[in-house]
Amino acid sequence: MAVKWSWAFGPESNTELEEMGWTLSDTNPSYMTQSSTHTYTYPGSPPGRKSINMRHHQTVIPPNGAHGAEGWACVAFYCSDTFNEWGENYHAIRIHSGAGGKSIKIYSDVSSPNQTMILQVDNTFDPSGSVTVTQDDWHYIALQYSMTGTTWSARWYLDGAAVGSLTTDASVDPTTDEQITLSIAGTSNQNQLLTWYGQMISYDDWNDDGGKPLYVTRVSPDTDFGAPVISGTWAPIGAGSDSAAVESPFNTGSYSRNAAASSGEHLVVSAGGGTLASKLNIDVASTIYGITNHVYVTGSGLSGSVGIGKDALPLIFATGSDIFPDTNDPTYGFVTSGSFVATDSPLMVYEVK
Repeated sequence: MAVKWSWAFGPESNTELEEMGWTLSDTNPSYMTQSSTHTYTYPGSPPGRKSINMRHHQTVIPPNGAHGAEGWACVAFYCSDTFNEWGENYHAIRIHSGAGGKSIKIYSDVSSPNQTMILQVDNTFDPSGSVTVTQDDWHYIALQYSMTGTTWSARWYLDGAAVGSLTTDASVDPTTDEQITLSIAGTSNQNQLLTWYGQMISYDDWNDDGGKPLYVTRVSPDTDFGAPVISGTWAPIGAGSDSAAVESPFNTGSYSRNAAASSGEHLVVSAGGGTLASKLNIDVASTIYGITNHVYVTGSGLSGSVGIGKDALPLIFATGSDIFPDTNDPTYGFVTSGSFVATDSPLMVYEVK
């Protein structure tokens, strides 16, 4: 199973999400806000997570690169109302292609009672029909899809079980990762804050076991490294240490700064104050399917990359997104690794290129 990207919603405001590279249809908290009323969680989970709560027809789009043209898109979904009956703008998942303006989506079914959803691949509906998605309960909705050829394919899973049937459409254009936009939306019948999403996960391979319900939570760094692990002169702004300056949640008022960065220098912090098992309150035998390190950078002149590794091997780490920082606002990048076990402590890296 190869997790490409994962996100647990937290206390970041609508404005902060947009600063982080998300696209929101409306930043007014009367239409979309962060909520603790319903949280997709497990007993003993660390505090601090929230859900994004929206009115019907409002949409949220993750940062670029979070999803590819093939794989899985998965969300934790809750609606405390019957669904709006007006169709595809009220979707749990919609993947749009910039290659031809077409999409794959799971949305409220206008032809059935308004507590059902249906899969549509471009103009082709799931031949097995719509599926009931009950209100007032969390559901794990997972879409398995491929848009890389002239025939698109998809099927969907509800709470870990395949529903409907494999659906294909051969009238579409091949799509690349760079042309993908994924969105989630409010599905309620009433125009009130009655839809919640707790998390999002993507996978980069059709053959991954993406239908399996998982929890996404947050682990913040709590340990600074000195030389030779860290290189260059980094100084915490708005906090007493580098790890505290860059920990969750996102806040433009705290960050680590390298005023004279040179190629090859890197900031390294870790969650070394305990194992994943202790921080997440899970058993040491629990499976960790992936860890995503999210990084936001401002600056000029030099690019960088995002890294992730293990506290036990601080000079060895995997790299992900390349970032060319912007002096005006944070530029987003991420890396995901699935090589962790519950007894590891994750290490977070930003490297100047």
